[in-house]
Amino acid sequence: MRILIAEADDLTTQSLESTLTAQRYAVETAQDGDAAWELLELFDYDLVIADVNLPTLDGISLCKQLRSRDYSMPILLMTDS
Repeated sequence: MRILIAEADDLTTQSLESTLTAQRYAVETAQDGDAAWELLELFDYDLVIADVNLPTLDGISLCKQLRSRDYSMPILLMTDS
Protein backbone atom coordinates (compact mmCIF):
# COMPACT_ATOMS: atom_id res chain seq x y z
CA MET A 1 0.00 0.00 0.00
CA ARG A 2 1.34 3.41 -0.98
CA ILE A 3 0.49 6.33 1.34
CA LEU A 4 1.02 10.06 0.95
CA ILE A 5 1.35 12.14 4.13
CA ALA A 6 0.77 15.86 3.57
CA GLU A 7 1.80 17.55 6.82
CA ALA A 8 3.82 20.70 7.56
CA ASP A 9 4.85 19.72 11.09
CA ASP A 10 8.09 17.73 10.95
CA LEU A 11 7.52 15.88 14.23
CA THR A 12 4.06 14.70 13.20
CA THR A 13 5.33 13.69 9.78
CA GLN A 14 8.24 11.71 11.23
CA SER A 15 5.99 9.96 13.75
CA LEU A 16 3.44 8.92 11.13
CA GLU A 17 6.09 7.93 8.62
CA SER A 18 8.05 5.75 11.05
CA THR A 19 4.89 4.05 12.34
CA LEU A 20 3.60 3.30 8.86
CA THR A 21 6.92 2.17 7.39
CA ALA A 22 7.37 -0.17 10.37
CA GLN A 23 4.13 -1.80 9.20
CA ARG A 24 5.68 -2.13 5.71
CA TYR A 25 3.69 0.62 3.98
CA ALA A 26 5.40 2.67 1.27
CA VAL A 27 5.23 6.26 2.50
CA GLU A 28 5.99 9.56 0.81
CA THR A 29 5.64 12.99 2.38
CA ALA A 30 4.86 16.55 1.32
CA GLN A 31 5.30 19.70 3.42
CA ASP A 32 2.48 21.70 1.77
CA GLY A 33 -0.61 21.28 -0.35
CA ASP A 34 1.02 22.24 -3.64
CA ALA A 35 3.79 19.67 -3.18
CA ALA A 36 1.18 17.06 -2.27
CA TRP A 37 -0.80 17.86 -5.41
CA GLU A 38 2.32 17.50 -7.58
CA LEU A 39 3.01 14.06 -6.12
CA LEU A 40 -0.62 13.03 -6.55
CA GLU A 41 -0.49 13.92 -10.23
CA LEU A 42 2.65 11.84 -10.73
CA PHE A 43 2.01 8.73 -8.63
CA ASP A 44 -0.86 6.48 -7.58
CA TYR A 45 -1.59 6.40 -3.85
CA ASP A 46 -3.86 4.06 -1.94
CA LEU A 47 -4.39 6.56 0.89
CA VAL A 48 -3.80 10.26 1.51
CA ILE A 49 -3.31 11.57 5.06
CA ALA A 50 -3.50 15.37 5.02
CA ASP A 51 -3.50 18.13 7.60
CA VAL A 52 -6.46 20.47 7.29
CA ASN A 53 -4.15 23.46 7.86
CA LEU A 54 -1.55 22.82 5.15
CA PRO A 55 0.30 25.83 3.73
CA THR A 56 -0.26 26.92 0.09
CA LEU A 57 -3.25 24.60 -0.46
CA ASP A 58 -5.15 23.55 2.65
CA GLY A 59 -6.25 19.97 3.23
CA ILE A 60 -9.94 20.59 2.51
CA SER A 61 -9.13 22.33 -0.79
CA LEU A 62 -6.76 19.49 -1.66
CA CYS A 63 -9.56 17.01 -0.97
CA LYS A 64 -12.02 18.98 -3.12
CA GLN A 65 -9.47 19.18 -5.93
CA LEU A 66 -8.89 15.44 -5.79
CA ARG A 67 -12.59 14.61 -5.87
CA SER A 68 -13.30 17.10 -8.68
CA ARG A 69 -10.70 15.27 -10.79
CA ASP A 70 -12.22 11.86 -10.00
CA TYR A 71 -9.52 10.59 -7.65
CA SER A 72 -11.21 8.03 -5.44
CA MET A 73 -8.59 6.97 -2.90
CA PRO A 74 -9.52 7.35 0.79
CA ILE A 75 -8.46 10.64 2.38
CA LEU A 76 -7.86 11.04 6.11
CA LEU A 77 -7.94 14.69 7.21
CA MET A 78 -6.17 15.62 10.44
CA THR A 79 -6.53 18.74 12.56
CA ASP A 80 -5.04 19.94 15.80
CA SER A 81 -8.06 21.95 16.92
